[in-house]
Amino acid sequence: MDELSFALLSLLAGLALGLSLAATYLVVISTAYTRRQKLLQYAAIWLLPLLGASTCIVVAGSDRRPPPPARKEEFYEGGM
Repeated sequence: MDELSFALLSLLAGLALGLSLAATYLVVISTAYTRRQKLLQYAAIWLLPLLGASTCIVVAGSDRRPPPPARKEEFYEGGM
C-alpha cells in the first residue's frame, strides 16, 4: 500500500472514530431515550460507523431543539 492510500485510509478511520465517539456522547447525555433505545443506538453507531453515527447525531440534534411556541389561539379561553 502506498503512502497516499495509507493516509486516506487513516483519515477515514479517524473520521469514523471521531463521529462514533461524538454520537456515543450525545446518546449518553440524552434523557429522551429509554435504556433499550440507547442500547440500540450504540449498536447502530459502532456496527455501522459512518452511517449509524451520522444518523444518531442528526436524530440527537433534532431531539434537543426546543418545541415551537404555542399559537395564540391555543390559549384562548373566551366563551362562544
